Amino acid sequence: MRVSRSNILRKGNVDLMTPPERAIQDAVGLVEQAGAHPLLIDAVKLLKQAQNKVADFVDAHQEHIGWSIELKGANSSRVFLDCNGEWISEYASALRFASRDDAEAYIANAGWTEPFASPNVWPVSY
Repeated sequence: MRVSRSNILRKGNVDLMTPPERAIQDAVGLVEQAGAHPLLIDAVKLLKQAQNKVADFVDAHQEHIGWSIELKGANSSRVFLDCNGEWISEYASALRFASRDDAEAYIANAGWTEPFASPNVWPVSY
């Protein structure tokens, strides 16, 4: 599936966020949990600006969305399944699926309950 440079829907869709965008989203949640204070509100605004900048970069430079299999690791880190069946931390080296259904079928076939299909954006290669 290709995403056009003007596709604003990807930016606001949590299911289509890349791991860096989701990490910033997670940070926003943690800061919001810290309480209500003008400095924290400013921090949330800055994090959202950073998330938008990352999304703009993704939309402008990396246009291929595929699916990987992700598992929450220790300390809320994310790990991805590679083509050797190993869990790795770098999503760019993850096993890629053309659709969410394909990734979910792989998960179901393996009998896993914790891993989940995760959309990721890879550089377009020709």
